[in-house]
Amino acid sequence: MFGGYALSPILCSAILLLAGKRNIAGWRWIFLLEGLLTIIVGLLMFLFLPGSPMHPYPLLSKKLSFFSDREMFILKNRLTSEERTDEQLHPITKQHIKEAVLQWRRYPHLFATATVFATWSPLTTYTPTIIQSAGFTRIQANALTAVGGFLAVLVVFLFGVLSDKTNARGLTVLVATLLYGITLIILHEILPRVNSDRWKVFGLWTLVNAFAVGYHPVQNTWLQLNCRSPQERSISIALWVMFAMIGLMAGSQLFRADDSPTYNKASLAMICMVFCGFLISTVQFLIYYIHNRKLERQLPENLSDSYSFFL
Repeated sequence: MFGGYALSPILCSAILLLAGKRNIAGWRWIFLLEGLLTIIVGLLMFLFLPGSPMHPYPLLSKKLSFFSDREMFILKNRLTSEERTDEQLHPITKQHIKEAVLQWRRYPHLFATATVFATWSPLTTYTPTIIQSAGFTRIQANALTAVGGFLAVLVVFLFGVLSDKTNARGLTVLVATLLYGITLIILHEILPRVNSDRWKVFGLWTLVNAFAVGYHPVQNTWLQLNCRSPQERSISIALWVMFAMIGLMAGSQLFRADDSPTYNKASLAMICMVFCGFLISTVQFLIYYIHNRKLERQLPENLSDSYSFFL
């Protein structure tokens, strides 16, 4: 997703060069060519995607296989392994849904995601327009937007590595969210004073875009690690995605025409939302920490139905 956000502005910049060709506007060329590319990729996936580990051939050919004999042996044995319990093979039931939805300890994950991720929506929509309004051409603005997108991919990767190396998922989420909030404060305080310098405007918005999603994948991992079964994990991921989409829809209303070109009110609202999400994630961390401490104080024989959380 974030890689697509990084590549899309470059692709748009190239397509916009066709503006006026065959009397077709630039934005129409974008819809036509990117839509056509999407259809082609979808057809290729339909034709070439392997069916299953038991039938690893694509629809196009029963002879074409993307797996070696060794890989096929591993895949089939994983499916038929006696180590897979009945719980892992059991489908999701209404009871699983009920238990996952009523798991109150999980809701800070969901609310923090909705609150902070909402601030990414206006960045994806308005950053090219903001950069263009600073004095760049439309094609230049789209190309420059990609810089923040590529930096965001790098930041996401770095926080992912940090999370894995330290095994401190919650603290990584808090650090990433805090750094994002700091970049927004820098933007809010400095942008009104340098708005006449187009490169400083570009630099400030690029900084914000770079740190806007560093916390997001780690928040997902943190949630999944604290699920007890594949069913609970699947339902929790679905809830997490739903809350993230709700946040994106709400965030699309942050930037208003009467607030341009600095969007001072919007950046202040984003600061409040990010630090609200930071506090919610802190509550999540404390919930897990307090639960784990209680388990440590209990006798081993009382822990049969309890489990500790990953911090």
